[in-house]
Amino acid sequence: MQISPPESPKLSGFTLIELSIVLVIIGLLIGGILVGRDLISAATIRAQISQIDKYNSAVNTFRLKYNALPGDMLPATATALGFFARTGGTGDGDGNGVIGGLTATPIGGAFYLLGGETVLFWTDLSKAGLIDASLNDSNDALVNGGTTDAQYAAELPHAKIGNGNYVWVNGYYYDANSNFVTGNGFQIIAVAGMGTPLFDLGEVQIYSGITPIEAYNIDKKIDDGLPLSGKVLAMMPDSTFPTTDPGFSVNTTTSTLCVTGAVPYTYNTGTKGVSTSYNCSLRFQAQW
Repeated sequence: MQISPPESPKLSGFTLIELSIVLVIIGLLIGGILVGRDLISAATIRAQISQIDKYNSAVNTFRLKYNALPGDMLPATATALGFFARTGGTGDGDGNGVIGGLTATPIGGAFYLLGGETVLFWTDLSKAGLIDASLNDSNDALVNGGTTDAQYAAELPHAKIGNGNYVWVNGYYYDANSNFVTGNGFQIIAVAGMGTPLFDLGEVQIYSGITPIEAYNIDKKIDDGLPLSGKVLAMMPDSTFPTTDPGFSVNTTTSTLCVTGAVPYTYNTGTKGVSTSYNCSLRFQAQW
């Protein structure tokens, strides 16, 4: 009797058509993830710009209604209108049109002092119902001992861009060429701590919380897209724990992690690893 050889087991697998379909599906999924990430990033950028616009509008509305800047309102006027009390001393409702920290001597480097007008600015806007945040700290003294987000958030509004950033307001800064400048503006800052025992009483220690790509996209949408000119400026971008003097690490002779060192000194968006790291802080110049 003739014995037939055993049949080889049939091997099943993907056909070329099936493999092509799988690869197409994977490509669509990856593309969808990348597009979704880009859409989220673009929405965050728009939200941050919108937040600054709303705060500018709130300040202008406040000034038209009360004939004073929030925080800078004179004590007698503040009391008569039901706002929080202030002394009228330097940086505490002195009516000079510039938002400053309590008893600060700005040219000595006391830019990031949380107390006096830098606190009252937000409480006045909140009291007037002109901003969403409920910042009703009636204590105008220099803030002391803040080390948690809950403590920071009681004094400053969170920035829409996230990453632990807050919106700061101040009327004094150094520009990229170390020139002392007076002029109100908002700055997006990330906070490492405030007050003693870490730092001096009232001092806010800040660091960079925006990537060069984010900074460029914000600047480009509302200004000239350049970090050292216009109404949007890169500030203190080169250090995890920079000095309290804005702009000192941005200059026109060397590159920084945020800004390139070649004319026209663009945001550092082309360096791998740097462009997507948190190396920038932005200041938005105000017209009030």
